[in-house]
Formats: sequence, C-alpha cells, structure tokens
Amino acid sequence: MTQVIKLPEEQVKQLNNIRDKYYQVMTKLGDADIQIYNLNKIKDELLKEYNTIQEEEKGVIDGIGKKHGFGKINLKTGELIIENNSPVPQKP
Repeated sequence: MTQVIKLPEEQVKQLNNIRDKYYQVMTKLGDADIQIYNLNKIKDELLKEYNTIQEEEKGVIDGIGKKHGFGKINLKTGELIIENNSPVPQKP
C-alpha cells in the first residue's frame, strides 16, 4: 500500500528554491560555454592573422637578406648590420 505524506510548505519552498538555483547555475554554465566557444573562434582567427603576419615579415626579411646580405636590422635607425663572417649576396 502506498503512503502519501503532505510535506510542510516551508520544506517544499526550500526544495523549490534549491531547484531554481540549479536551473540558474545550469543556465550560467550554458552561457559560459557559449562565450568560451566564441572566444575560441576569435582566438583561432587571431592566430591565423598572426601566422600571416609572420609569413609577411619573413618574406620582407628574406628579400632584404638576398639583396643586401643577412644581419641584424635596427628599426630605429633603419640600418642593416651585417657581421663580417656573414655571406654577402652576389650581384648578377
């Protein structure tokens, strides 16, 4: 035989409050996951852009090196400093 007990209203309110807290936390977790997903997409795009910039830099530096020789570039003075033992490109 099944027994039914009527719980006091205060306990029912407590359980409803706890359930509401669960729902609030689950909603916030879902929102956080969506934000993380969006941030990862932004991060991936920025990493692609970073790699593109690296390739652009490499191309410019290789071009300078092939024309003048490889060395250190001082961006403040615009000078290319080639060490004595560094190979100098042959002019055609």
